[in-house]
Parts: sequence; C-alpha cells; structure tokens
Amino acid sequence: MLQAFSMGLSLLLILTGLFFIFYLILNRLLFSTGEKGFYTVVIGKSDDETLCDKIYGAFIQANTLNFSKKQPVYVIDCGLSEKQKELFSNMLYSEGSIVYIQGECIGAEDEYIVIYLDKE
Repeated sequence: MLQAFSMGLSLLLILTGLFFIFYLILNRLLFSTGEKGFYTVVIGKSDDETLCDKIYGAFIQANTLNFSKKQPVYVIDCGLSEKQKELFSNMLYSEGSIVYIQGECIGAEDEYIVIYLDKE
C-alpha cells in the first residue's frame, strides 16, 4: 500500500516536472521577442465599479507560471482620482506592478487586452 502511494506520488511529480519543462520551452519558442514584447493593458475609467477586479485579474493572468520578474499591468488613466490609483497600487504588493498612462477613452471597449508590439 505504501509502495503504491509513493509510486503514485513519484509519477505525479514527474508529470508536473515535464509539464513545467514543456511550458518553459514552448514560451521560449513562441515568445522569443524578449520580456518587453508583450504588455497587459487595462482601460481605467473612473466610473467602472469592477476596475479593481480587472486589474487584479490581468495581473494574475499576465504572471501565471512566471518564475522570473513579474510583468506590470499598464492602466490607461481615463480620469482616475489619486485615491483610486493609491487603492489599486496598494492592492498589488510588489512595487512597479501597475503603471499608469495618461490617455483618452473613446468607445465602449473596457476589457483588458494583451498587445504585441513588433520592434521592427
């Protein structure tokens, strides 16, 4: 019984290790543009009640299985108050996790997106 349990645990750890190795190799092959190639952007409107959830969700999605430096979330500031900015910055404990960019919000698109910027 104990041997079957230890073999099952060993198999689980081996499969987990293979998954992470495959994930890292795939990331290096697909995203070989460097760490500054992808940006996570959230449109920050002052009247959006779920903005805090969107910023946190974007941060979690951008840094899932990221074992190196955490990628920041860029928030396009469309009339956010200083109190809101402070609240959002305190929500994520690491410094530099949220970068605010002054901008104008035109249209109804208010979901976060991932943008690929080609450097050539």
